[in-house]
Amino acid sequence: MNRLLQECRVAARWGVGVSALLSFVGAFLFVLVGREAPLGLRLVLGSALALFIFLYCFLVAYVYGDAKRRGMRPWPWALVAGFVPNALGFIAYFLLREPIL
Repeated sequence: MNRLLQECRVAARWGVGVSALLSFVGAFLFVLVGREAPLGLRLVLGSALALFIFLYCFLVAYVYGDAKRRGMRPWPWALVAGFVPNALGFIAYFLLREPIL
């Protein structure tokens, strides 16, 4: 198994499920709300939005799982990573995280 796949498995499973659910709901609502645009454009933009939502939520789930693995407090770090704008929460986590025990 390669290193990237091992690191992706660190993310909490429930977090990955929530990520998938939120991305599906976001894309579905985008396709329903934007009725003025052609259907093909709505589908493409909805898919891009779903990918963005999934990646963002997956990163929050990864921060939660990684903080738990390193013996840090997972919930505060996940909240910081999720709510601090412009990805500064993710940057702060990756700079300040402790080594693996």
